[in-house]
Amino acid sequence: MDEDSGLISPKSEESDQARSDRRVSVVIPVYNAAEFIGEALESVFNQDYPDIEVIVVDDGSTDETATVLSGITDPRLRVLRQKNGGVSAARNRGIQDCKSSKIFLFDADDRLYPQAVSRLVACFDQDPSIVLAYGEAITFNDTEGPLNDAGPPEFAARPQGDALEQMVQANPISCCAVMVCRQAIEATGGFDTRISLGEDWLMWCKLAAQGRIAYAGASPIVLYRIHSGSAARRLAKDLRAMWPAIECVFALPEVLERFPVDVRVRLRRRAEATALAFAGRELLKDRRWQAARQAFWGTLVRQPTRIGEWILLSCALINILPNQIRRRIK
Repeated sequence: MDEDSGLISPKSEESDQARSDRRVSVVIPVYNAAEFIGEALESVFNQDYPDIEVIVVDDGSTDETATVLSGITDPRLRVLRQKNGGVSAARNRGIQDCKSSKIFLFDADDRLYPQAVSRLVACFDQDPSIVLAYGEAITFNDTEGPLNDAGPPEFAARPQGDALEQMVQANPISCCAVMVCRQAIEATGGFDTRISLGEDWLMWCKLAAQGRIAYAGASPIVLYRIHSGSAARRLAKDLRAMWPAIECVFALPEVLERFPVDVRVRLRRRAEATALAFAGRELLKDRRWQAARQAFWGTLVRQPTRIGEWILLSCALINILPNQIRRRIK
């Protein structure tokens, strides 16, 4: 501050900008997650990257979430509260309140590895033109621990660079393992609050249409918790729950402009196949054999080359889900 004029000097402005460029805002929407939010925040505060702010948006919780948050005194934490509007509205509120050039999108029931933030920041340092960086998520639950450590992670594709064509076919990115450029995500208008399932995938497609994306490597950065309260996994059992998101993705101007009609038809069939395969997995884990058969058959009609879905369809046809396969599909 210039004591004579009362104005911020150019040097101070540059210093503030430098701090903003280094700082990362961690945005965490929370709704009735009192059981998990303390553990999630501890994993954020224990990051090896020092310059973070943490914005928790309490989306109208009715459990003890507010009490848990009020007991946390770390000065890096800011808590915003709003009436319940859904996860997209909460994320948008947190993004609007950020003070950083990079935003880490995290969930209230998951856990970060200590190097998560620094590894994603390194992606931006290596290529300042990227708009999104992401890493691996390993699924776990509180009774069995890691669930997909014995085989490939659930999110199998690894798009990088100019990845729009890959992104519109499937969602390969865990919603809790993503860092985005603030300017880029603001240019999209934010998460679509009208969509209940696949709103994150729609956002990644919008960002991939803007610029390049980066992959942080095979070593996981996030533990993604599987539990009965997961709204996304409940919705996924509806075979058409992803259709509104698919409609929005294939109505994006960038998609319409970039891909000819015949290519869009092919890509959309693959997107539908992936959505039905995800539903089939959730139904199979619930031993809802008939619905799972319907989902996997819909997948294979659209994309017959998916060997994994032929195996899972076989399980649904004989009403058996071996434990080894069950662990691989979580």
